[in-house]
Amino acid sequence: MGMFDHVVVLNETLLCPQGHRVASFQTKSFGDASMDTYLVDGAQLYRVAGSWFGDADDTAGERWIVKDHEAVFERRHTLESVVPSGVGAPRSR
Repeated sequence: MGMFDHVVVLNETLLCPQGHRVASFQTKSFGDASMDTYLVDGAQLYRVAGSWFGDADDTAGERWIVKDHEAVFERRHTLESVVPSGVGAPRSR
């Protein structure tokens, strides 16, 4: 079994072969899969840092938002820009 990473697609550019939008998926393709979360925003790939802004006791980076009849918990994380291995490099034959 092992661990995997979670990829979240923020826009509507990724479609399955039947044409349905792919909002997220799990993968073991990023080398050392370690339960990280990755965000795809257009052509950019980010890894979500393991901790949110501030210390564990500091709630400055998180908040609740109430809109209409829904409550949303927002937590801010730092992002690390990622270039997947093999992207942009010519393949040897």
